[in-house]
Amino acid sequence: MTASDHHSPTPAGQLAPYLKTLRRHKLLIVLVTIAAAAVALALSLTSTKEYEATAKVFISQTNPVQNIVGQNEQQPQDPERDLNSKVALIKLASVAQAVKSQLHLHSSTQELLDEVSTSIEGTTEIVDIDVTDPHPRRAAEIANAFAKQFAAARQVSARQTIQQAATLAQQQLNGLQPADRAGPQGRELTNQLRQLQIAAALQTGGIEVASPASAPTSPSSPKTKRNTILAGFLGLILAIALALAVEAADRRIKDEEDLDGYEAPVLATVPRPRGRGTDEDFATREAFSTLATNLRFFQLGHEVSAVMITSPAPQEGKTTTTLGLGRALASLGLRVLAIECDLRRPMFGSYTGLTSSGGLSTVLAGVSEFNRELIDLDADTLRPLDAGDDSSRPYLTVMPAGPIPPNPQGLLGSAAMREVMRSARATAEVVLLDTAPVGTVNDVVTLADLVDGVALVVRLQQTRRDRLARAMRTLGNLPAPVLGFVLTDVRRSTDAYYGYDRPTVTPHQPVG
Repeated sequence: MTASDHHSPTPAGQLAPYLKTLRRHKLLIVLVTIAAAAVALALSLTSTKEYEATAKVFISQTNPVQNIVGQNEQQPQDPERDLNSKVALIKLASVAQAVKSQLHLHSSTQELLDEVSTSIEGTTEIVDIDVTDPHPRRAAEIANAFAKQFAAARQVSARQTIQQAATLAQQQLNGLQPADRAGPQGRELTNQLRQLQIAAALQTGGIEVASPASAPTSPSSPKTKRNTILAGFLGLILAIALALAVEAADRRIKDEEDLDGYEAPVLATVPRPRGRGTDEDFATREAFSTLATNLRFFQLGHEVSAVMITSPAPQEGKTTTTLGLGRALASLGLRVLAIECDLRRPMFGSYTGLTSSGGLSTVLAGVSEFNRELIDLDADTLRPLDAGDDSSRPYLTVMPAGPIPPNPQGLLGSAAMREVMRSARATAEVVLLDTAPVGTVNDVVTLADLVDGVALVVRLQQTRRDRLARAMRTLGNLPAPVLGFVLTDVRRSTDAYYGYDRPTVTPHQPVG
């Protein structure tokens, strides 16, 4: 087996993305299919019913009367063309006019002819005269009338032709002298005249009604069942094409499977908030506990202590993830320090209510000292700890961003930031850096050599694939490895574990 054999996709692997698309848009597919079938059903039920009646006529290519009287008939050179020519005579305006008179119809000749169609049954000489009309009995009457009038017209035409020959023979006989009339010539003309008179009397024109039409008992159109099934099938095809088009146009990450193409695991899936005004509930806390466990014990190892948390774009939940992870790590008994390194759009204050005038920017600018800007927060409420609070409760230490400086990247790339990280590692067992989005600015690049790994936050139904791809390319060139993805805004499960999935309310609501 060659190396390429390991990478060549199997038929099932090639179909997997399409099957996933169909599962993802199954509601759209079902609705479009049902809508198409319903429209066809409604149109069929409201359309005027049409009934089809068929009369069969036999068109002979030979004339049996001429054989009886001993005349030799010359066969046509092209029997098929001759038969088609005779069939075309069925829909002559003169035949239609005769049918109108017979049935006392009020429709125009053209309207009547529009209801009639003719066809030859295979290689036979039997012709079907099909009539479609809103009234079943009238459809049969028109079909039979066309068969009768066509046979009558062909009979009249054939008799006229023979009668013309008889008249010519009579004129020749009258022109003979009495002696010649009694001789062989006269006897031959007399015999021919008698044969022509017999042929004219017995002539049918070679047309015979083989099977008269009967009134149909069910409409020929609309075919409600067939139309509904066909419309449903076409609607299904259209729905599948529409689903594939929507999938191709929508470049957002929609589920965990969309991350399969990236060489990084999913560290945790954080459910979407239940609503504004609620904080972490049981499911959310469990998600961050899973993230903490994966990072600390399965991913990072005990020697890795600094993690940078970023996202491809703003509003994807990196700050929520940073604080949620910090709370979970603190609940495990670890000393945790979360530093807000997003000096462009800091959000710690929205989560904690902190209004401190200092922070990371003041430390980097040399205005304040590292230890003075550390704030201990209760791990449950994210409120600053007071001197009288229970010291045994889990707590999380944070350093807010501070005032927004004019040169954020310059400060983050300075020697002062390296000194901050040395002090942070000495202070806490785990250091978390909440940075600006990697796809927006280059702050992550500046800080990459100060951490041991990067956790990338991806928000379902918002993070775009192109942004994620660019973020992964950028992170792939950095010294710190990508530890994995944290999926946010994941659809909640309908099940609760032992009834613990109840929201808890805190004074401050995360917004970013």
